[in-house]
Amino acid sequence: MPVPFETGIQQVSSGVGTTAALIFQPQNTSSTTFGPLGSIAVGSVLKDLVIVNTGTNSGYIGMGSASAASTTGLQVVAGGTAYLYGYNVTAANNSTGNVWANTSSGTTSFLVGLATSPAGV
Repeated sequence: MPVPFETGIQQVSSGVGTTAALIFQPQNTSSTTFGPLGSIAVGSVLKDLVIVNTGTNSGYIGMGSASAASTTGLQVVAGGTAYLYGYNVTAANNSTGNVWANTSSGTTSFLVGLATSPAGV
C-alpha cells in the first residue's frame, strides 16, 4: 500500500544515527537537507504526520530534541510507519513542531510528510 502523503509535502532524512537528527521541520523555508515544503505560506496549519522508517534499524522519534543513543520516544521499527494524528502546527520560521529521531545503534532513514486524509494545509 502506498504511503498516503500530501503531494509535495514530504521531507527525507537519511543517515539518522545515535545522535539526534531533525527529520521534519515545518517551515516554508526549510532547507533542501530535509526537502522543500513547497509553497506553504507562513501561517498555514499543518495537520497529521506520517513517519516511515525506510532504513534497516529501529528509530525513536520525539518532539523538541532526542538524546544520544536513546531508546526513549516513539519506536518506529525498520519498515514501519507511525501516524501522528493530532499533530497541529502553524508553519512559521521557528522550531515549533520540529520532529527529531535517533537510533540506539547503527543508522536508519525516514520519510516524513503530511497525511492526505484527514490532514491538510
